[in-house]
Amino acid sequence: MLRYPRFGYSEKAAVVSVAIRERDLSRVAKLLTETPELAGVTDETGNAPIHWAVLTRQLVLIPELVQLGADIDHTRFDGSRPIDLVDGDYWFNHSGYAHAAPVRESADVIEELLTLGAAYGLCVAIRLGDTEQVLRIMEKWPEKVNELSNSPGARSTAGATVGGDPLLSLRNMGGMKLQRT
Repeated sequence: MLRYPRFGYSEKAAVVSVAIRERDLSRVAKLLTETPELAGVTDETGNAPIHWAVLTRQLVLIPELVQLGADIDHTRFDGSRPIDLVDGDYWFNHSGYAHAAPVRESADVIEELLTLGAAYGLCVAIRLGDTEQVLRIMEKWPEKVNELSNSPGARSTAGATVGGDPLLSLRNMGGMKLQRT
């Protein structure tokens, strides 16, 4: 358990995580109102409340968490931000979860996060077809093209596509140097 504090772990965070997964919004609000610092601490999985709200696709809860002090770009120990987790992660996936409420599409969750000011990296830029952001990131950090994604379950950055067109065009223009490993 010595490694957990390094990642913002708190035993109290588990109570909030359970309330979020159970979709008990009044309990979540009560816990975070009584102890506001819980909005930024992580449970044993490395997830803060904002991560769990995204993982469980609770669009009503996400802005409330931000109002209660949660960081929309809270970065986990593995580098993943909430926007990187819209399709689940290695602790939680949507296929094995019985949703108590209608499941939102990933695009709905991404739209909500962007509306709230979430930043996004190369993989999400590729997914969104944001060629301008892809080019900005490639110019500033060209090594990112050959890195593995920090989004659990995502392919390597170089392997990601947006309908094939924008990145294929970049590669064909010589803008991307793909490295095979």
